[in-house]
Amino acid sequence: MNEIREKINRVGIQILTASRNEIYMSMRYFDIALSALDYEMNLSTKSIGTDGFKILFNPSWLVNSYREWPQDVNRVYVHMLMHNIFRHMTGRMERDEQLWNLSCDIAAESLVDHFDAVCVKRVISDEREA
Repeated sequence: MNEIREKINRVGIQILTASRNEIYMSMRYFDIALSALDYEMNLSTKSIGTDGFKILFNPSWLVNSYREWPQDVNRVYVHMLMHNIFRHMTGRMERDEQLWNLSCDIAAESLVDHFDAVCVKRVISDEREA
């Protein structure tokens, strides 16, 4: 890995570590889930995601999101934890993949919306609540 790529990777890992620590301080019941995921820079992804073992992140998206609104990075992190906890990656079986992914995203976001932790709190619009 060249020097610039290493620095970019290090910044991404620092952001994710800061996010993990902030979530941990507010939501300690996620202790095991928070410590289960490694981080990997992935320039092929547009934003951030998980394969169930690692958080794959695009450093450009991560830095811009964290700079703009750190709670969004925290929310995405917890959203990914929900997918992992409920094994959404492996539960699809013979279901329609697109519909399954959308359903799992709605379920995960609904859970995140109802956590009473400042680190993931956002005002929920009436439309989203409906």
